[in-house]
Amino acid sequence: MVAAKYNVGNDKNMPHPSLFLIDREGRLIWYYASTSHKVRPTARQVEAIIEQKFSSPGKD
Repeated sequence: MVAAKYNVGNDKNMPHPSLFLIDREGRLIWYYASTSHKVRPTARQVEAIIEQKFSSPGKD
């Protein structure tokens, strides 16, 4: 299970809300994980992270 592989699950084997930003080379650039299914980043927050991580010189 993906949740177990990335350690984003609880003791009942239920996944936590998680978001992974991976570049073209397969490197993990940013991630978010919460223990609450009620707490998640907004689309605008995710968009801002993408802009920040990928619009800087030297970034993919």
